[in-house]
Amino acid sequence: MSKGSNLDLTIISHLLHESQGEMQKRGIPWPRFLRLHADNASNELKNQLCLKFMSWLTHRGLFQECMLTTFQVGHSHGRIDQRFSEIRAVLADSPLLQSPEDFARALQKVKPREGRELRVKKLEAAIDFEEFFSSLQVNVSGHTQTHSKSKQGEEAVHVFSVQLRKNISKSWRDRIASSFPDTPSENDVILTCRHYLASDQDSQDPCVLVPDTRMRALQATAPDSLAPRRSLSERQAKEFSKTAVAIAKPPWNMLKASSYLSNLVKENTQGGGPHWKPLPVDWALAGHPPESSAASEPADAISPEEMQWAVRKPATVAAKPVIKTGASKAAAKKSKAMKRPAAARSPEPVGKRKAAEAAGSPPCGASANASDPPQPEGCEADAVSLPSPGSGEEGLHFNSALPAKPTASSATVGAPRGAVVAVPTDERPAAKEKPRKRQLGKLPMPDDAKDYLGCTKCKYSNIGCATCRRKVGLVLNADETAWTWAT
Repeated sequence: MSKGSNLDLTIISHLLHESQGEMQKRGIPWPRFLRLHADNASNELKNQLCLKFMSWLTHRGLFQECMLTTFQVGHSHGRIDQRFSEIRAVLADSPLLQSPEDFARALQKVKPREGRELRVKKLEAAIDFEEFFSSLQVNVSGHTQTHSKSKQGEEAVHVFSVQLRKNISKSWRDRIASSFPDTPSENDVILTCRHYLASDQDSQDPCVLVPDTRMRALQATAPDSLAPRRSLSERQAKEFSKTAVAIAKPPWNMLKASSYLSNLVKENTQGGGPHWKPLPVDWALAGHPPESSAASEPADAISPEEMQWAVRKPATVAAKPVIKTGASKAAAKKSKAMKRPAAARSPEPVGKRKAAEAAGSPPCGASANASDPPQPEGCEADAVSLPSPGSGEEGLHFNSALPAKPTASSATVGAPRGAVVAVPTDERPAAKEKPRKRQLGKLPMPDDAKDYLGCTKCKYSNIGCATCRRKVGLVLNADETAWTWAT
């Protein structure tokens, strides 16, 4: 099948048909507004064929207004792209897909969002809307971006709205422009445009898109032909046939895929097949607006009482200076909480004397002041005679050279029994062993392992991805020093 507007409009018609039946079953009134959102590309929906399709739906009364919206170039990726990533993951985990039916069953595993129902269908044919709307003899221009527009500093609009003249505001009816010789009618299809979705004003005056007389002539018929399909060339048909024969033999044994390719070539050569039919689109092509849509009114706005749960007072934002006393108090509390009893403290290590002691202050708490309390017995033996100022004796000398590294024997001299002594050594502590997960990629693998690891993730890893290793049977050996085949 050829991709294009015929295919897109066929899918939209089927969705309208299914939605109408489902809403009628649930008793939900039919909406009066339809919005189609697509990429900013003319080969999809941003073309005059889609504008004519929306005009047709509006003139028949299925909708009061139809709108086509697109994002700017570079900003058109949305939720549908995220859904494609989930579909890709499901297809990648499928062991074997031989036919479109296998693809459909695999896609059924995708979990729908927000409690919605997931429906996967195979599309066999598209309706030829291009041939059907050609009888209108209407040509639309200026709706797509061209090189000349870019040179002139112009940009194509992104919002198109279609509705009947009678639904246009009265203040705008006198400004509606028309290039058709047809007599103005209340049922003329009017086009209004806006530059962006966020624009609050129209980019131009409304204009007649399709006159009522031409639309009424079109209403007498309905699309009844299928869009042309792409024909396989002689070489393509030959290659497909050869492939169908090859995959039916060992070691492939893909009989279902072989049958599908053979039927594809046969039906394409004959120009048709028994299953070349579009999905149900009856209501979208020949249906009438539901009775409930004419009498239904817009849903009432949400009352303030219903939104009380979301009504909250804004929090006050304030800037205050940093108060250091709070930090001091917190530090004092922490120090008090961590302070241990004297009996539980370990002896002070040698070499960690106070600065006062290093400068020559009397040990054991000796004081030069007469008012200081007397020192305990035994301190006199440890007293050191230091020179006093003006005595003529040589004072302390500080050597600028680095002290020699103490040995294990000298470091313990003078240390009290049971003291914790730190002895420098040339030996460095052993490096911490890296986690095993970081070393898996460096472990050796079997020589032929790479032949079985071929997904998109495997090419970025020396050992492939966990999914492929599990499928082909690669496991760690008993010592976890290499990868091996599971027995």
